[in-house]
Amino acid sequence: MRGAIIGFGEAAQHGHWPAYAASDILSIVAIVERTPERRRIAQSLSPSLRTYESFETLAAAEDLDFVDICTPPALHAAPLLAAIAQGWHVVCEKPFLIDDAALARARAGARDRAVAVVPVHNWKYAPIVREATRRLRDDAIGAVERIEIEVERLRDFKGADPLRPNWRRDPAIAGGGILMDHGWHAVYLALQWFADRPHAIDAEIRRPASSAVEDEADVKLVFARGTASIRLTWNGAIRRNTIRLAGSRRQKRRSRSEDRDHVQ
Repeated sequence: MRGAIIGFGEAAQHGHWPAYAASDILSIVAIVERTPERRRIAQSLSPSLRTYESFETLAAAEDLDFVDICTPPALHAAPLLAAIAQGWHVVCEKPFLIDDAALARARAGARDRAVAVVPVHNWKYAPIVREATRRLRDDAIGAVERIEIEVERLRDFKGADPLRPNWRRDPAIAGGGILMDHGWHAVYLALQWFADRPHAIDAEIRRPASSAVEDEADVKLVFARGTASIRLTWNGAIRRNTIRLAGSRRQKRRSRSEDRDHVQ
C-alpha cells in the first residue's frame, strides 16, 4: 500500500516514518509539509521521497491508498475529509477530531466511500501493554476491577513548527491540554480492558490561568464492573508512565505448613 504523511513534525519523523521504513507492506512515497526546513528533512531521509507544500498539490500528483495525518489537532479535519473524498484510507494522530460536525462528516464519508478511518492508538501496541492485555485475556487476574494509570511529564512536548512551537498550550490548536494529549491514551486503554463504556465520570483539572489549557488532570471512570483512575501532570519530577490492573482473582494466603511444604 502506498501512502503519504501529512505534517512532518517530531512524531512523524521519529515515530511514524521509521515504522513505515521498516515495513514490507506499507510504503510512504510522499510527505506534505508547509515548512521548508521540515520538507528538507523529509527529503534527506530517502532520495525517492516526494514532498509537497499542500494537500491539493499532493492529490493532483499522487495515486495513493492511504494518508497518515500528523498535523496538530485543529488541522486534522481538512486533510482527513479531503482524503476520504479521494477514496483514500486514513490513519490520524490523536486527538482524532475535536469538532462534532467534522466527526459526523467523517463517519458518513467513510461509509459512503468504504474506506477505513483509524485513530492512532499506539500505547495499545507497546510490548508491555500487549503483554498485560494478553495476561488479562488469559484470565491471569480474573475480571478486571480496577485500573490505575499515572502519566508524569516534566513539561509539555515542544513541536517542530517554528511558527507554532508551543501549540500544545494553545486551546485553539490543541483542543485541550494534558487530558487531550496523554489522557487520550489512558482512556482508550481503560475502554479496551473493561470492554465497556463508563456510566459515570468524575474529573478535576488544573489550569495555570483561566484561558489556558489544563496542565494537570485527575479523572475517574466508573464502569459496571469497576473503576479506572487516571492521573496526569505536565509538572512532574520525572518522566514516567505507571499502569496497574487489579482483578477479581485474589491470591489465597498460604498457611505456615503450606509454606514449609513449598520450601521443601
